[in-house]
Amino acid sequence: MIILFLWIRRFKFERLSILEAIKLIRIKMTDTKKPIDWHPMDLNAASQLTKATDNPGVVYPFDIKDAPKNLVRMQGLCSYYASAYIIPKTTTGEVTIGGEQLIGRTHGDELKNYLYYFASSSDNKVYFAGPFIDFEGHHIKTSSPVKVETLFGHGPLSERTKP
Repeated sequence: MIILFLWIRRFKFERLSILEAIKLIRIKMTDTKKPIDWHPMDLNAASQLTKATDNPGVVYPFDIKDAPKNLVRMQGLCSYYASAYIIPKTTTGEVTIGGEQLIGRTHGDELKNYLYYFASSSDNKVYFAGPFIDFEGHHIKTSSPVKVETLFGHGPLSERTKP
């Protein structure tokens, strides 16, 4: 709490508003890299995903039933999209991130979007990681139009670029 007070005080000195200071603090806090937990993807979801994302940079709609089994259990699930990266991202681990998945679910009059990475590994399996929720389109009104493409590219390893 003292650190937060000192940060806000410093930003006041720099003539930033409290809202701007909190936004900067939030960015700093989300910049910290924490390990990503990878979960094995079931065979049906992995095969549907790899078949349909053969054209990188394109966002593909999927049937909800083709989402990874762990995610299909989400209450209010209503949409599933995926996009492969043009250049897969290599990590320090044994996985290569091939792209992103976006799962949407309704909660009242709100649509909650969750971003996940999908990756392949040296053991010839497909994995997914997430959810990543630190992006502007995570919570939107169901009545609000949104371009699905703008919801991609906001995971912790992205440089805020679209897949």
